[in-house]
Amino acid sequence: MIFSHSFVQTFWGYGVGHVQSDLVATMWFSYLLVCLQEVVGLSKLYAGFLLTIGQLTDGIATPLVGIGLDKVGLCGSRYGKRKSWHMFGTLLITFTFPFIYSPPPGYDRGSENWSEFQIFLFYIPFIVLFQIAWASAQVSHLSLIPFLTCKDSARVQLTSIRNVFTLLSSIAVFVVGRSLFLESPDNSELELDIPRHEFKFQKNFHHEFFKLAFFLLRCKFETLQKRCWSDRHVFKKLSVGAVALGFIFQGIIFHFFVPEKNPCDEMECEDIEENQEECCENSDLSRSQILGKVSLRSSALAIDDAGMEKSCESPTIFEKKLKINFFKKFLNFFFDLIILKVDTWAKWMKEPLFFNVGLLYCLTRLIVNVTATYFPFYIQESLDLPKEFITSLPLINYLTGFVVSFAMKPLAKHLGKNVTFFLGCLIMIAGCMWAGLLENDPIENGGKVHWGVYFLPVIFGAGTSTILVQSLSITAALIGENTNTAAFVYGAMSLTDKIACGAAIMLIQTFAPCSEDQVPNGPCEDNGCGLYYCRVLAYIVGGFSVLAIFANLLHWNKVRKFSR
Repeated sequence: MIFSHSFVQTFWGYGVGHVQSDLVATMWFSYLLVCLQEVVGLSKLYAGFLLTIGQLTDGIATPLVGIGLDKVGLCGSRYGKRKSWHMFGTLLITFTFPFIYSPPPGYDRGSENWSEFQIFLFYIPFIVLFQIAWASAQVSHLSLIPFLTCKDSARVQLTSIRNVFTLLSSIAVFVVGRSLFLESPDNSELELDIPRHEFKFQKNFHHEFFKLAFFLLRCKFETLQKRCWSDRHVFKKLSVGAVALGFIFQGIIFHFFVPEKNPCDEMECEDIEENQEECCENSDLSRSQILGKVSLRSSALAIDDAGMEKSCESPTIFEKKLKINFFKKFLNFFFDLIILKVDTWAKWMKEPLFFNVGLLYCLTRLIVNVTATYFPFYIQESLDLPKEFITSLPLINYLTGFVVSFAMKPLAKHLGKNVTFFLGCLIMIAGCMWAGLLENDPIENGGKVHWGVYFLPVIFGAGTSTILVQSLSITAALIGENTNTAAFVYGAMSLTDKIACGAAIMLIQTFAPCSEDQVPNGPCEDNGCGLYYCRVLAYIVGGFSVLAIFANLLHWNKVRKFSR
């Protein structure tokens, strides 16, 4: 049980509390440049600048929202501060996001009633407001985890279900977008001239998947460019549908089923002999005196500032103090418990563990985002596979991550978060090595695709899902009972992640050997593109995974010191 609500209600209610944000985030990264350049007709410079403005706004807004969220509630004292900011972000996303994927009022691409600079100015306020709203919803949703439960295993469950719905949201956007594009009358009988794979799109499942893949990759075929303006209605329907469906889950179901209370105000106890949970009553410890809680089958203790342990129940617990201390050290060593007392955001800057967890989370996002961004290029340029695999292999990746997410709770319970994170890094390193080995392997053998091609997205899906869930769980464990500064911690982590990922992708793009003017999947001199993207996955992602292992070991070592 979590508070007076059943665990099932809170669990699933929290899981759907970020669906709208996940839906629009998938559209933001996948469709924004396509819409602005191919539909609206903005130049690459203006379209890229709008994307950069959005990312910078998100990066700046995230820590500011975190600080404000810890201090001010937007809906009065009777409604939780975090839920009020979450509702604010959800409503603002609903009213701003569809405008980003709609042409300006009265604009016609064939006319000159709007200049390019005027169109650029039109989108700026909607993008800025949307990114502020997205940051508000994201930070408030993440920072609510420590308020829902003090149990470490339950926090892992909450982060796992959040990741599950993130994956489902990404898949949903792709599936619905595919259906809308294929129903577009101007694209129903499209025929393309492709250098390596010449075929005509017929009305069957596989060939229509090819058509969507070409559109999403912004292919520069003349026949496709002539039809892009007619697809403005597709983007509008997709954006409106995303915010409408997302609001049902994020704006209604989440706020109805998920409470915002402090579970640590009511300390939970477990009897040593009978394994029954009891609540501490008549405790003379104030909240400011409580540093942490050790919850295990033997007992639950409240620890004061001097480090002296006080029993919640009978004096017989003191007789087994040595046994309790032994189990406490055992639990800290293997299950990563952290006991910190930080009542202001400024004090986090004096905690080395805060920077260590920030590094761990940043490396995790680098691994996940760089893999997701360049895996399609690896499929196309390095493996030289047909266009069908640009959609089918990432889908296998998402589905694998979805399945693996359900294994996070038992793994973290029996192995601990750090050990599970370590296993996820090993899986990613194995995937990077496999990507490098596939570089010179024959892909086709008698018309059949090499079996290793299908194995690669399974490895990446399992690895990225594991480290992402565990990094969020480690962050929640860092916060512990310091719930009044939880939003700042998540905001700071998110800011670091956005800056690092943006810089990494910019550097990778800068050193890419191929010009963007080349036809997609066209020949590259000395196979420069294929070799480059192979090295991106094998060396860069693999290098980030190795660094994440060292950061994880450093975190584990620091956690062990708390048990001494």
